[in-house]
Amino acid sequence: MSFLLKNRYEQEWIYYYMGVSMRELGDAAASVHWLKLAAQKSISENTKVYYTHLGQSYEEMGDYLEAIRAYRIAYDYSKEGILLYHLARNYDVYYKDKATALAYYRKYLASEDTIRLTREYARKRMQDMGDF
Repeated sequence: MSFLLKNRYEQEWIYYYMGVSMRELGDAAASVHWLKLAAQKSISENTKVYYTHLGQSYEEMGDYLEAIRAYRIAYDYSKEGILLYHLARNYDVYYKDKATALAYYRKYLASEDTIRLTREYARKRMQDMGDF
């Protein structure tokens, strides 16, 4: 394994096997280190894009619960403020109880996202719900 790493063969499976090997050798801390690297390498930088588009497609189908799930995953990978807006809107449409939607609108407005129209919409929805 060290030969592979030394020669810059940095595929996720190398890190995975290093992690498993370290655990088998009784070095849990080293195992955690290598397995975290494996997980990081396995996640594409495009994961957020894929889940964002998946959320949009579910939303267009009217499947708001699946849209929420996809947007949450996209947000977990990117922390982009606009995804908080998408989450707020979908919670707003899907659930009768608007508390979660309000929470996400607040998070969105606290984010650094600068899209004027979505910020205006978020404020308007919060006003409509009596929270702004």
